[in-house]
Amino acid sequence: MKNIIRKIFFTVLVLTALYRVTFYSQSSALGINYPIPENDKDMVYKDFKVYQNEPLEFSEVTNIKFDIYKAGEINLSVFDIGGNLIENLVDGDMEPGEYSVYFKAFEGLTPGEYFYVMKVDGVTKVMRMLYSKI
Repeated sequence: MKNIIRKIFFTVLVLTALYRVTFYSQSSALGINYPIPENDKDMVYKDFKVYQNEPLEFSEVTNIKFDIYKAGEINLSVFDIGGNLIENLVDGDMEPGEYSVYFKAFEGLTPGEYFYVMKVDGVTKVMRMLYSKI
């Protein structure tokens, strides 16, 4: 039952993120176009700001930057399209500052769309990224 609730919750988060995303990215490797609004690409909240990963479409490593404005509990995790946890990148208390973490593709990671979810003191932001093997 918990697993079903978790997947429903994650689906709602993903749908919310897909609704808000606002830049346009074209994936030539997979032939997929993603319409996303430009003004909402880097979301700023009261206590933090999370940026779109660079590069958006990656084959080995991507960089995720974020700013913390108030000390608190931070969680940054990567999920697949089905809501399954792929990796916890950050999990713990952090002080205010500018941060950057790397997500490295590992053996067995399937090409496709992934989501990174940042939670700061109960506020959640979902961003998407695209992994492609070249």
